[in-house]
Amino acid sequence: MIYLPGEWNIPQIYVVAFISSRYKNVDFIEYKNEFCSVLRGDIMYYSELVKKAINIMYEAHKEDFDKGGYPYVFHPFYLATQVDGECATCVALLHDLVEDHRDKYDFDYLIKEGFPLEVVDILRLLTHEKEVPYMEYIKSISKNQIAREVKIQDLKHNINIDRMDGIKSKKYSLYIKALEVLEEYDLNEQESVTKSDSSILKFKDARNMNNNSLNYDGSKWIYYPEFYTQYRYVLGTKGNKPIIVIGINPSTAGPNDLDNTMKSVDRLASNNGFDSYIMLNVYAQRATNPSDMDTIFNEKLHEENMEAFKWIFNNVKSPPIIWAAWGTNIYKRSYLKGCLKCIVDLSKSFNSKWYNAGELTEKGHPRHPLYLPKDTRFEPFDIDSYIKNL
Repeated sequence: MIYLPGEWNIPQIYVVAFISSRYKNVDFIEYKNEFCSVLRGDIMYYSELVKKAINIMYEAHKEDFDKGGYPYVFHPFYLATQVDGECATCVALLHDLVEDHRDKYDFDYLIKEGFPLEVVDILRLLTHEKEVPYMEYIKSISKNQIAREVKIQDLKHNINIDRMDGIKSKKYSLYIKALEVLEEYDLNEQESVTKSDSSILKFKDARNMNNNSLNYDGSKWIYYPEFYTQYRYVLGTKGNKPIIVIGINPSTAGPNDLDNTMKSVDRLASNNGFDSYIMLNVYAQRATNPSDMDTIFNEKLHEENMEAFKWIFNNVKSPPIIWAAWGTNIYKRSYLKGCLKCIVDLSKSFNSKWYNAGELTEKGHPRHPLYLPKDTRFEPFDIDSYIKNL
């Protein structure tokens, strides 16, 4: 066996030994063609993390067979030989894990096992939820290069003539259409929505703009920028006792045009004794679905968003009272944890007090405002423990 820096030469004996240890009765002569397809791409990136992914993959899928009658494990192993790098290799090996075995494996499990959030984010993209139309799912994959590459190899292997037994013609046609969409997609168009906007407005400039054509009451609302764009730093109301609300990312809401989440924020703030609220976000990009957020972290947008936090913290009349309201979406992108930590570190310099609304989720996340009853009370939130365990 030959070891190379960052790569592993995979001889046939390794594959036979590894698979036979889990498939005691596999006839490797019978599966000769499938073996050849696995070994055709004979170089696979190898690291301790990839080794862990291999072990999890085999344990999860050891009883699974594909529609052609082959042990399923041939499939992810083959995909792993078709991609480059540690992240892509782990994704290839684990791409069906949660979708096929969510009763035992979920994304939190992978995070606890030490997989980087980048790997987990991409696996989220590749996990097809039943309620999402297939082609919509394919389009969401297109926005991430590694997800796109793995899915292309997945589809190509699935429609291989030797593996097509049991695949219905309707599904075959769908796979072909999906493959065309992915192969024709221009990654430069969608890799990062805000990255393509070279004119991201500095928060200071957004605040100092003199817009005489506002379609809302400037004496009531705080809104920066004062026009609709791909990002939003601040949306709130003016008062003497505000609560600062922190979500994951803004949606389409604006002054006099609140969405259901913001309407809930308004109600809950009032019912808990606050005369106003200021909505800020961990990441300032507007996206109705957090899954549509930038796949590439926009550092400039983050820096200007932090300027918004500084300005708000400086201008409230007492130590900031903060409502953690991001729900379970903190894992949607690998960079969100770092963004949140920056916010928490800043808040400490202002002696901020943190709260959540109602009970925490089963995994300890603060609840999203949307579905909370209007009489939900605010409770002290241990932000330090939360960050430590995130």
